[in-house]
Amino acid sequence: MNFLLKILQINGENYLMRTSNYLRYFLFFFILVIYSNIPSYYATLGSSLINPRNLFFLLFLYTLIMIFYKKNLTILNKPLFYWIYFYFSLVLLYYIVNNHLEVDEFRKHIFSLVFLICLFTIISYDTNLTLTKKAIFIITLVAIFNNIYEFINPYSFYSELSGIKNSIGRSAGFYINANISGEAIVLGLLFSYFTVPKKFRFLFLIACFLGILLTFSRTALLGYFLVTLFLLKNEQINRVYILILVSTLIIFIIITIPFIEDLIQIYFPNNSNNLINRLNFFSGNAGVDFSQKERTEVAIAAFNLFADNLPFGAGLGVTEHWEHRVSAHNMYLTFMAQFGILGIFMYPALIFAASYNAYKSNYPLAKPFIIYMLIIGFTTHNVLDAYHMLTAIALISNMGYGERNV
Repeated sequence: MNFLLKILQINGENYLMRTSNYLRYFLFFFILVIYSNIPSYYATLGSSLINPRNLFFLLFLYTLIMIFYKKNLTILNKPLFYWIYFYFSLVLLYYIVNNHLEVDEFRKHIFSLVFLICLFTIISYDTNLTLTKKAIFIITLVAIFNNIYEFINPYSFYSELSGIKNSIGRSAGFYINANISGEAIVLGLLFSYFTVPKKFRFLFLIACFLGILLTFSRTALLGYFLVTLFLLKNEQINRVYILILVSTLIIFIIITIPFIEDLIQIYFPNNSNNLINRLNFFSGNAGVDFSQKERTEVAIAAFNLFADNLPFGAGLGVTEHWEHRVSAHNMYLTFMAQFGILGIFMYPALIFAASYNAYKSNYPLAKPFIIYMLIIGFTTHNVLDAYHMLTAIALISNMGYGERNV
């Protein structure tokens, strides 16, 4: 009898071990697909090769399994959970009060929160934390390669459906939008730098710079230099080498701008003014391009909505369904226009709640993450809609438990 019990126990343990491994493989694959933006990219090609709904359903089941096997659910004690709970209550209240709100807009908010909760829960386990960082590292390398390839072959990732977001000459790869590609690489550098063996970290830093540079994203380049400065401060990079490299690159860019401008006019005639203006940004001679004008216009419009609808705001989705071509391009103004005075604090509260544990334990990349995300808030309204952003928020919220996370 005891012999049979031992056999059943061993087989049970083996079954649980195999199941656990399969679940880890799924998470690794899921992060690879979602963080890389492959489903959205293939959707622009008219392909349903990877159906996001099926992946999210599997992610939800995975979360339920993890909760079932884990007795102590630590996420309930984390600041991010309280922010999610508060935001969910706020969205539900505004949906009930504002009858004009479309159901799809409400679903979008709830879907983002459910997605964040699932990732937040799953990544809280040590092994999954490491797997997530490794997956992000691989995707960051893929994004860098895609950006280099697209710069050499400008129409390689272009399609008619992506044409509105895709700016020829600005590399984006699977991310379609060059700014989003730059964001993903900066966050990839943040989270996977310590995953890279020490002897290859400097090369990884150079590769990230090249991948970001080809997006012509000023915010992403600012974020890159911000992360680099914090790595220098924490003595994670050889100061002499990095200072020489940065100085050389800046001088090289400034000197070669006239020659690069000629090449841009030849290879990207339809978008040459935009690209040249972005290049001139580094030499201090940049003018105001269409993108900057439009961002200023929608920012003013969002602020006016906030001022005209005090103290409670104009309601959910107000900056999505208005007369302007694009939304507010600003998380602060988006929340302010939607929720009024309360919205002023919503985005900073999200970032600090997500980073609380990492910051408290003095995790070396907590401060640059906070600063970069606060800066990003002035340039995008898609933090809660972008999967790479939600993955980054879920990941940073689970860091900060000593050296095991480095």
